[in-house]
Amino acid sequence: MATGLGISRRERADRSVAKTMTTKTALRAAIRAALGYGSASCWAMMAATGAMAQDGAGQAAGANARPSTAAAQNATPTPGEQNDSLAEVVVTGIRSSITTSRAIKRDSMEIVDAIAPEDIGKLPDTNLAESLERITGVSIDRSGGEGAFITVRGFGPEFNTVLLNGRQIATATDPSQASGRAFSFDTLASELVSGVEVYKSSTSRLQSGGVGSTVNVKTARPFNYPGFKASGSVDVNRDQNSGKSAPDASFLVSDLFADGQFGALLSGSYQRRKDRLNAATTDGWIINGGTPTSQINGGAGVLKTASNPQGNLFVPQDFGSQAQFEDRERIGGTLVLQYKANDNLTLTSDTLYSKFTNTTDTRSYGHWFTASNLSNVVTDANGTVIDMTQSVGQASDFHDKKYDKKTDLVTTGLNADWNISDRVNLSLDGSYSRATEDPNGGKESELALLGYTGQTIRYRSDGAILPYATGYIQNGAGVVGDSQPLFQHVMLLRGYGVTDTVGQLHADFTFKGDSPDEGLANLHWGGFFSRDRKDTSLYSNDGGTGCTTCGYNNPAPPGVPIGVFSLGNNFLSGVSGSNRLPTQWLTFDGQQLFDAITAQQQLINPGFTFAPPKVNNALVIERVFGGYLEAQFAGNLAGRKFTSVVGVRVEDTHADINGLATQFVALTKLANDATQYGVTTSGTSTVSGSSHYTDILPSLSFRWDLTDALVARFAASETMTRPTLEQLSPVTTLVTLRPGNFAAASGNPDLKPFRSNNLDMSFEYYYGQSNYVSLGLFYKNVSNFIVLNQTTGPVNNTAKAPLLDPASGLPAQFTITAPQNGPSAVVDGVEAAVTQAFGDSGFGVQINGTYAHSDKALNTADLTNKFALTGLSNSANGILFYDKHSFEARAAVNWRDHFLQYLSPPPLNGAGQAVTQVRARYQLDASATYHISKEFAVFAEGVNLTNTPVLKYAYYQNQFVSAEDSGARYKVGFRASF
Repeated sequence: MATGLGISRRERADRSVAKTMTTKTALRAAIRAALGYGSASCWAMMAATGAMAQDGAGQAAGANARPSTAAAQNATPTPGEQNDSLAEVVVTGIRSSITTSRAIKRDSMEIVDAIAPEDIGKLPDTNLAESLERITGVSIDRSGGEGAFITVRGFGPEFNTVLLNGRQIATATDPSQASGRAFSFDTLASELVSGVEVYKSSTSRLQSGGVGSTVNVKTARPFNYPGFKASGSVDVNRDQNSGKSAPDASFLVSDLFADGQFGALLSGSYQRRKDRLNAATTDGWIINGGTPTSQINGGAGVLKTASNPQGNLFVPQDFGSQAQFEDRERIGGTLVLQYKANDNLTLTSDTLYSKFTNTTDTRSYGHWFTASNLSNVVTDANGTVIDMTQSVGQASDFHDKKYDKKTDLVTTGLNADWNISDRVNLSLDGSYSRATEDPNGGKESELALLGYTGQTIRYRSDGAILPYATGYIQNGAGVVGDSQPLFQHVMLLRGYGVTDTVGQLHADFTFKGDSPDEGLANLHWGGFFSRDRKDTSLYSNDGGTGCTTCGYNNPAPPGVPIGVFSLGNNFLSGVSGSNRLPTQWLTFDGQQLFDAITAQQQLINPGFTFAPPKVNNALVIERVFGGYLEAQFAGNLAGRKFTSVVGVRVEDTHADINGLATQFVALTKLANDATQYGVTTSGTSTVSGSSHYTDILPSLSFRWDLTDALVARFAASETMTRPTLEQLSPVTTLVTLRPGNFAAASGNPDLKPFRSNNLDMSFEYYYGQSNYVSLGLFYKNVSNFIVLNQTTGPVNNTAKAPLLDPASGLPAQFTITAPQNGPSAVVDGVEAAVTQAFGDSGFGVQINGTYAHSDKALNTADLTNKFALTGLSNSANGILFYDKHSFEARAAVNWRDHFLQYLSPPPLNGAGQAVTQVRARYQLDASATYHISKEFAVFAEGVNLTNTPVLKYAYYQNQFVSAEDSGARYKVGFRASF
């Protein structure tokens, strides 16, 4: 039967298929030509463009629906179309991602959760860490509103081994961010990843180091696809706070050549984000800092109560507001080549590159307090100051700060997979990874400051989250500082230079047993060598030229314009008490101020510079020799199949540590600043140390298929996590040089690794195509936790004599903080998860939750407490999704209970921040995709739609530390896949 145009429906369908095939064939030819596989690349690109235009016209006529799963599976290609049609049957979308992740979990011998892409180059979230937090038991820490570091079952980033295709990744993480072994996921674009597996129970085959988990990030291989594959996306993202937009783009091209013997895959990603972070901050709480008793609670002093039995006094060090403007840029790509030499030998070469640059400009102001100069102090029952006044020595500062981070990562590997016989396989693998962080001439952490003294400031805290201050100079327009003359103070340039290089060699054998269902099913054994060389240098003029103009004695240089910075409307509007914060203050350009003060100083000293010298350096070379043996057995128990894996891994670790130590000569008084001392030095010297230990790590896992749908698992293992490379440095650094307040810090080359005994049990019920319910129990007993121990004593100068206190002439007594192996801790908990699709409606839900408990929780009433488990928290996720026909959508809520983020022992002399806790928080994200056709789709995404702030406090919730509003993020874009 003919249509009105004289073309039958069958003919229209045939033409539609032909157009699709023409498009794909032309695009394939164009890319092959561009890569050098043909001579007429421009003609091929023109043909592809014309075919896509013709195909688009055909789609506009009505061919706009995605094929269903059943239709794709039932499609039977003609012999001539076999290769291309096989590539067409790949099912994409949310339900496909869930089904694939479920299959990985169900089929694994260990307790594993996985993330599978909805389509090639498309993870469920725009950030890899944010995808991981959807997994049961995984929580994340954010940087600038983006996921950066992961915590698994209460164990922070340094306790989780992150591998790329089974290999260790170098990391440029510096001590200002997290532990040096922590991998920052914000350096890796999610479009470069084809899947992630989180091993919660141990296996002897994988590299050790993860007391919390082992995370294996996978990238795509050309042999993963039966033929040509191409995909790409472009989008525009917009940040709510900044009101600015920026582009993102990614692509992936993969193809097979020489009758499938050779494969090549190339991918690339570009991401840019221009955001703004609004925050109010307190830079720590001073504990028992010497406030006169006569000024506390009307002369009564701090009362000892049930919640404050030691009678401690907590005083805020400062209070202020800031707006941080960021420009984040990621550039990355992968290149993978595979060669099938014969049916038994496959060679794979893969390289990944990622560059992350974060350029920031922060405008802030703050009022700084001195505990010994306070008056009219009022405390609550916890000893927390809720009302206080300072007149003498009170300073108000205005800042232009820079936090410009530049990191690079390259990792490459070569693998040979050889089937020696039908039952024996050998995999040889070599890899190299290098990550760097640029100190950026000190602009990685730059502070330019002008301020003034001579005010009387009153600080108060009531039932609102945000405290407030009064008494500062302010004009009728609300500008803090008004026309008050500004004066010079500290001018700091600081930055970490980090170079981490990792080289590894693996040899892995697999022997297949007589039957996968009975007796010895598989035997795995192998050897391993790793060399990790991490060089961490700190460049800083703090304690040097950074305090050349300290003391508020020199007027601001006349050539530096002083302007007004305005926060605009709705600053921290979602946080109680924000209406009391000023939104305008004096400001200036930091670089102009640095240049102007440099010019002034060079009139006196022509060689003057603020450029930061290298003040310390730690070089650690860690070599690990290892081997493993793992056997898999199968059989029947009570008539049902079981599988058991028994293994042991042995690793021998050697570490050589060299530190660049500053040679201190003497502490000196500063002419312009009576609040702190300087130090004279005479160059540097090298301090060396070494470490050696051997670990035998057994593991056992048992899986029992109780029914065709119900699986029970049990696992027992010993695991370990090595101390961070920075903690091993034997160098002593001077941290604080204030009258009566001397502090220093040192590493410890004799640290031993954390060691953990682990038990896991899980019950999983699988039903339908993608549904399952799981319940898991876990127990970890971890010893050798590293704690920061404090002692009081002298620090020697170059003559091996104690540095003297300039005020008394006696040896200065420093609070010296150093890591040491300490207590053990038990962590146990429960995990539960449900995934349910509601028939053919297209709707479904995913719900999971984790309850985690430790016997080492923070005791706020005991300041001598040196240890509590950081990162431990309860968490939950709820996802509602729809995926049917041409439309898919998802709304995801993530909740994390309050947790301890940072703990160090309170300084014996009262200064510094000892504790940071984070309040409970939820976040709502959503995404939607409309498939115009099988090849083309448009999408929209929203992150943090409710603009939930991150709130931090110290020991008690009214000890305010920070409130950060990162705003919502939105994205709209276009995706194509062939």
